[in-house]
Amino acid sequence: LQVTMSQPLSQFEKPQRELSQKIRVTEDGFTEDKIVSISNTEKEKLIGDLMRYVLMLDLKKLPARRKDINEKVMGRYKGKKGLTNQIIAAAQIRFQKIFGFGFVKVPTKKKSTNPTYILVNLINSDNNFGDKNMHLPLLMIILSLIQIKSSVIERANLHNYLENIGFDSDEPHPVYGDWKKLIHNTFTRQLYLTKTKIQGRLDVKGNEVFEYGIGARSKLEITNENIFRFIASVYGEVISEEELKIMMSAGASDEEEEDNWYTTYSGDQNEEDENNNYNNNNNNNDDDDMIIEP
Repeated sequence: LQVTMSQPLSQFEKPQRELSQKIRVTEDGFTEDKIVSISNTEKEKLIGDLMRYVLMLDLKKLPARRKDINEKVMGRYKGKKGLTNQIIAAAQIRFQKIFGFGFVKVPTKKKSTNPTYILVNLINSDNNFGDKNMHLPLLMIILSLIQIKSSVIERANLHNYLENIGFDSDEPHPVYGDWKKLIHNTFTRQLYLTKTKIQGRLDVKGNEVFEYGIGARSKLEITNENIFRFIASVYGEVISEEELKIMMSAGASDEEEEDNWYTTYSGDQNEEDENNNYNNNNNNNDDDDMIIEP
């Protein structure tokens, strides 16, 4: 820290880190030369509030959006230039050091003023779900189908496949409950799947046509490599390292051709945002319907 003082300090005096500090390089992520007029106590509170907010969202595998971070965490500090970036950077370092989590910005191909962040387990990348995640088998089936179908699958085709293997179109599944809502709402909100409405198309019943793709969280947590290995295991096969390299290479080429593999949200303005749980402790477990804007 570089502090401007009117009188020289003795070697026994500690500089007061209050107000108008010039922040250089510190271990907690503050690395930019900017004047930030907040105290260390205020800074620590903001970092702690952000980490609690993100951990709360991660209980339901929900992402944190910058706009919501500014509103729900930064509050009266959100207008201070560069401060949100510094608080996020500090939280990223602490998540990694304390929990072994990466607080990762979701990659986008277009610059966004409202980037999205998610927590990713950096310690155990082969199993980010734990033994209690009952939804993982269904998700892996869907991701495998999308991989086989060249990166996307229409909702009607996915439903038809799942009904052929025992899912009832009109009844809740004994394990997954309302499986259509789980796929269309929950998996897309959690960024495991992308959901894109195909403009100008209606199905035979006059309903809008959607297609699903592999979401950002799946790409970071599950990875294409594990999807390929899962597909092979279904057929009782084991993929060699050479075969896996070829498949991964082909998958990377397909990904480069995609315009929007990432997720950008546009929620219904009349619905309650799940993030409001941070402020009002809303116990409603229903997931809002979120749609990807192409």
